[in-house]
Amino acid sequence: SDIDVVVVGSGAGRDVPAALRAVAAQLERRGLVRPGTLTVIAKARVPIVKFEMAGSGVAFDVSFDVSNGPRAARHVSRLLRAWPPLRPPPPPAPPRGFRFRWCRRG
Repeated sequence: SDIDVVVVGSGAGRDVPAALRAVAAQLERRGLVRPGTLTVIAKARVPIVKFEMAGSGVAFDVSFDVSNGPRAARHVSRLLRAWPPLRPPPPPAPPRGFRFRWCRRG
């Protein structure tokens, strides 16, 4: 699983691949990227920069001016509010007395 970052209103216009390469260069120059994980995918339908953070190893996908991700998230939120049965069921409760026994250990 990774974190998707969408930069809206970047002003990159039609030259999104160049903007992504510039972001990739800055990330690498500042030492924020784990070596060997930086990839610019400029020819995709949604051009992105993929990388992992150097300190934490958290994976990121960065894209510019693509509003379909945030728009899809809002749509799913609206559907879940309109039809609560679509929400996944909660996890099962722990066995009775489990919390008490867990707290007593020590």
